[in-house]
Amino acid sequence: MQRAISLSPNIVAWRVNLAALLGKAGKADEALPHLAAALRLKGNIPELHNNMGATLEALDRLPEAVDAFRKAILLRPGYAEPHYNLANALKRMGKVEQAVSSYREAIRLRHDYAKAYAGLSSALMDLAQLDEALQCLRKAMELQPKNPGAHSSYLYSAHYHPDQSAQMLFEEHVEWGRRHADPIRARLLPHQNDRGTDRRLRVGYFSPDFREQTVPRFIGAALTNHDHDRFEIFCYSDVKKPDAVTERLSKLPDHWRDVRGKSDPQLEQIIRDDAIDILIDLRGHASGNRMMLFARKPAPIQVNMVGYFDTTGLRSIDYRVTDEQQDPPGAEQFHVEQLIRIRPSCWCYSAEEDDPPVAPTPALSKRYITFASLNKVVKVSAPCAKLWARVLDAIPGSRLLLPAAEGDSSGIVRGTLARMGLPPDRLDLVGKTRTRRAYLERFGQIDIALDTFPFNGITTTCDGLWMGVPLVSLSGGTTVSRAGRSILSAVGLAQLATDKPDEFVRTCIDLASDIRRLNDLRLGLRQRMADSPLMDHRGFARQLEAAYIQAWTNWCSGPPGRD
Repeated sequence: MQRAISLSPNIVAWRVNLAALLGKAGKADEALPHLAAALRLKGNIPELHNNMGATLEALDRLPEAVDAFRKAILLRPGYAEPHYNLANALKRMGKVEQAVSSYREAIRLRHDYAKAYAGLSSALMDLAQLDEALQCLRKAMELQPKNPGAHSSYLYSAHYHPDQSAQMLFEEHVEWGRRHADPIRARLLPHQNDRGTDRRLRVGYFSPDFREQTVPRFIGAALTNHDHDRFEIFCYSDVKKPDAVTERLSKLPDHWRDVRGKSDPQLEQIIRDDAIDILIDLRGHASGNRMMLFARKPAPIQVNMVGYFDTTGLRSIDYRVTDEQQDPPGAEQFHVEQLIRIRPSCWCYSAEEDDPPVAPTPALSKRYITFASLNKVVKVSAPCAKLWARVLDAIPGSRLLLPAAEGDSSGIVRGTLARMGLPPDRLDLVGKTRTRRAYLERFGQIDIALDTFPFNGITTTCDGLWMGVPLVSLSGGTTVSRAGRSILSAVGLAQLATDKPDEFVRTCIDLASDIRRLNDLRLGLRQRMADSPLMDHRGFARQLEAAYIQAWTNWCSGPPGRD
């Protein structure tokens, strides 16, 4: 293409083709001048403006991308794709209400636009409108029944809904496996790994989140503390935009593989060539997952941990790492995997040396209690809101701080929360923070954190405890609704987790009744956490390694060819 353009620089199609190739290769900056040249040659083509917008968005030049998409729409109002792309850019800019309108217009123009339904679902979740969001995901699944990613999005999001039981979630996960993974089971290749039990095991970790994200905070302990005399560690990084965390993590394993852009068959071959004995999935059904890679069974033993909080429904994943609080005896009936229970908690948190210090509890100066949840607002279910309203009613003058969509969208969120039962005059809605430090400093405004349910917080819970903010958690019947209990038990605060709503309210009242005692708890919480199993990095790594060895021994004792 470059040669063609050098010979005939005024042929628009060749510049567009080259820009598309460069974009696919992740070189949006190189694609941009070719699209600009094409627009100079023929600026009335709506597809060109749409492509320019997509390239600008990839470069995080969002206002310019919005202008390009709107130009494409102006040239052809019935062109659905720029409406969808415009919605994506607006959502990234925090203009969620406008994004919803653009997604709806894209769907009006193209009734079978599955990606637009998925995008609309994500925007509606930002506005705490869960029921319609799940309906949109169901529609996307209907339009693309063979798309495993659309089905995964529904699986993840269904955990937010209070009407979803453990049995219902299990059946939906099993259906995912039946529909998408089972058809390729007959084509799985056998494994030729050396079945010796006295050799160095080759363990691979796969994730798109080896970057500034939550996963490194919980897998970093293992990567830093593995016994490299007994384990040869590989990391397969599917990170789209590597950052400083990626660079730091890349120095921890024996082998680092950057596999972004590789297809599932290519990745399978890479992992088989590395003769991986145990392959760890750190994403589950969260966005950007590679569940279909794990369906291909590239390693004889496959394990899910950290990045997901339920069964995968995938029979080619052999184990799931959990603990007795999240998955007590009997939880096996809701899993296709065998359960590896780490004691006392499957969560092992890592902090940063330059994290801000713990501040005194704000009620000392404000003279009122500030409750908060820094989880995504979609996690505030109707039963959760009603229970929180009882807490506010029981503690006069108290307020509730929640992160929500900014600008005009915050009014929609406030109205939705009011309809759920939260008093609007007691709510303080704040926008998203831009940096991790600003996010951590926000805990300085909070006296007591309230856990969401049925989808408990995990990273936010650990971050809050690290910043000295105690959390009150309500447990339920699903795995993810017991994450708060798991974390609080590990840090020695099991009394702050309950499965009874009345006790939840009483616990909040008790914490709020003595501000000096609350401040003492706060100021000692970081050291308590540092001394707890929640930050016993070496102990966590040793337990994982023992589980890996046992899983390997089990596999080696089976008949050859059995996987």
